[in-house]
Amino acid sequence: MAGPRPVPPAGRRDLGDRGDVLALLDDFYRAVLTDDVLAPVFEGVGADVPAHLPVIADFWAGQLFGHGAYRGGLLRAHQRVHGERPLTQGHFTRWLLLWNRAVDARWSGPVAERAKAQAARIATAMHGRLEGQRSTPQEVLDASAPRLPVVPQPHSH
Repeated sequence: MAGPRPVPPAGRRDLGDRGDVLALLDDFYRAVLTDDVLAPVFEGVGADVPAHLPVIADFWAGQLFGHGAYRGGLLRAHQRVHGERPLTQGHFTRWLLLWNRAVDARWSGPVAERAKAQAARIATAMHGRLEGQRSTPQEVLDASAPRLPVVPQPHSH
């Protein structure tokens, strides 16, 4: 059983828009690309993370705010990586640890909590699918669908 949740320092605000998602992804992938467990995976498959960040941001904007232009193949992309360099439970556990640290370092609130919960659902579903559990690509995406109400975005003019 987990201990008490750490309280973020005062002044942390919640994730509010795609710009915040991009900042989160930048922080997160800086940690990933220097991590002794995950960096070799990205190096091994020749991933161009900076070029891919806008696509990842589209995915997360859809997950967190109910809108986004993501049209990629989440499962297919990970299957390709898994085929070149098998992704283990340890990789997914480390990914979640670094994701949660990146979220907690700068944000606090319902959307930040949703980002962590969604990441856990996605990692669980993705790992299961890559290990051959019987699910379809749509089931993996359905497992990552928002479970909490979508927070409305303020309109910018």
